[in-house]
Amino acid sequence: MIVFSDTGTSPFSWNWNNPSWNVLSARQTVPHETYVYFMDLLAKTVRDEIAGCSEKAYDYFSMNDARQMLMFPSDQELSEYITEERPEWEMKNGAVFFQKAKESAPCEEIPSLQLINQTLSYARESPILSQNIN
Repeated sequence: MIVFSDTGTSPFSWNWNNPSWNVLSARQTVPHETYVYFMDLLAKTVRDEIAGCSEKAYDYFSMNDARQMLMFPSDQELSEYITEERPEWEMKNGAVFFQKAKESAPCEEIPSLQLINQTLSYARESPILSQNIN
């Protein structure tokens, strides 16, 4: 949930009850270590979805706004994410520009049913997780 700030310092003010933040922080409190893999996948998916929507909705963000939007604790981690996952984004003058991303090829369809089936299959194979599914 994005709440526009009245302070004028940033267009984003974060609600810590935001489900996206909960997904990222939930990794620290998983009931069993086998859940960590799935939490990492979920966290990456949340970030990637936010990134994809951001590049379509905006021309650029300041580095600080991009870091907050993508829920990174540091600019260094944001830079690494952009370099590895979003090389079409441009970082310059303290901002992240999405224009190159908008000019790139159209989005591919996400095979959501296939991903759901794979995740359930992995969960069924895990003895700990299968107890909760069956």
